[in-house]
Amino acid sequence: MPKSTFFNLPPERQQEILETAAEYYSETPFSEITLRSLTERLGMPMGTFYRYFTDKDELFLHLCQVLNDGYKWIEGFILCPPFEEVEDDCNPPHIIRFFEAFFEAPEEVQRRFYFEIFPRAGLDMHKNELMRLKYQGMLRDDVDIDLIAFLYCTVMYNLNAYFNRMNIRDKALRWHIRKYLFYNFFKYGVLRPDADAH
Repeated sequence: MPKSTFFNLPPERQQEILETAAEYYSETPFSEITLRSLTERLGMPMGTFYRYFTDKDELFLHLCQVLNDGYKWIEGFILCPPFEEVEDDCNPPHIIRFFEAFFEAPEEVQRRFYFEIFPRAGLDMHKNELMRLKYQGMLRDDVDIDLIAFLYCTVMYNLNAYFNRMNIRDKALRWHIRKYLFYNFFKYGVLRPDADAH
């Protein structure tokens, strides 16, 4: 979370910093970004940067949070997970590249996002969807809603760690594995066998 001094900036200046940072993170491999190169790109002295952020990871994570907060989840995502590739005309190109760059960020940065930032909003969203399925009679009786909601929120961290450890770089293969996990493994692990008939 940025320091309060960042939030005291005019909204236009905050947006300018975030957009410039998103472009830079999307164009440059995470491992090559230094604090010096980042502050040069932002056009601010290092001392000013430290007034707003603790380090480059904090700025990156705040960008992830802002973009995640802007994502609109569709009701019914457990039955029909929204795992189609993002259309290029739906978002500016640097935002699409930023999402791709996220998967190349160090595991610790991804861990902080999936275990500290995303669950704040994601847990309630996933619990509500699971409760809706339960009251519609579609959820298995033995499903622990709190556990499954937490797994939904954090599974992408483990999946990305798997991709990195197994050196799976092919984007199409990554999407295929994600779709399998959410369409088959999760969907049929929590729903009653006759849920598709509802």
